[in-house]
Amino acid sequence: MYILHNPKKKATSYVAKITNEYGKPIRLKIPYCKIQYLREQPSNGHLLRIILDKDTEQYNKVIQIDNTISATAISNNNKWFNNNLDIEQIKEFYRPSLNIDQDTMTILISDIQDTVILLNDVVIDNIDNINFTHKNLYLSLEIEAQGLYFFPKKFGIRWIVNKIAIYTGENLNNDTEDIIDRESIEEEWEQEVSIIKELIEKDINILNEKIKKLSEYSNNIESTLIYSKKEKSTEKWNEQLIELSHKVAKYYSNRI
Repeated sequence: MYILHNPKKKATSYVAKITNEYGKPIRLKIPYCKIQYLREQPSNGHLLRIILDKDTEQYNKVIQIDNTISATAISNNNKWFNNNLDIEQIKEFYRPSLNIDQDTMTILISDIQDTVILLNDVVIDNIDNINFTHKNLYLSLEIEAQGLYFFPKKFGIRWIVNKIAIYTGENLNNDTEDIIDRESIEEEWEQEVSIIKELIEKDINILNEKIKKLSEYSNNIESTLIYSKKEKSTEKWNEQLIELSHKVAKYYSNRI
């Protein structure tokens, strides 16, 4: 299930977050794809265009995500933007993730995002020094739907690269995808541990609040008991004074 959240205003656009039903980002692993080009994107990073095999699960999943997210955006358009556009106009503004005529997909390698880059299984810091014209160059990627971006007269999903493994034909390693998978699993574990810690801290806060209330309740009971004891002691003292006054009055009465 893919969930499109309400868009929020940014500097030059509106951005709607995309998650699954558990509130986690939508991520896809794309193994062994070819590159069409890599272009520098000023102030953002690099635009990477890859060629996908249309017979793969990933190809169909991207189309499925596109269809679901675009349909949700279209149905909520007037609620979000109050622009009274008809459905056909909105559909014309949508930019699909996949160019189905060329079987290509454009993804952002962000300068801001911490992207894991491997070249022939060796971690590197900079993608600029890679020769992308190599005829036997292949990629394995993990990509993430960063959000649905709304601009004037166009909108579409922005995909970013989380991890990229680049290898040449002579260095083809069948374990390259496993490296990406292993790092993804470790990241998933870290997320799960973080969620568990948050839940534990929440439960501890609830427990501390209950302990505080019980302590206040206990103090109230103790105060009530002390006051009650004082009242009973006062009543007994009053009774003794009254009894003594009667004896004194009787004594003087007998003397007269």
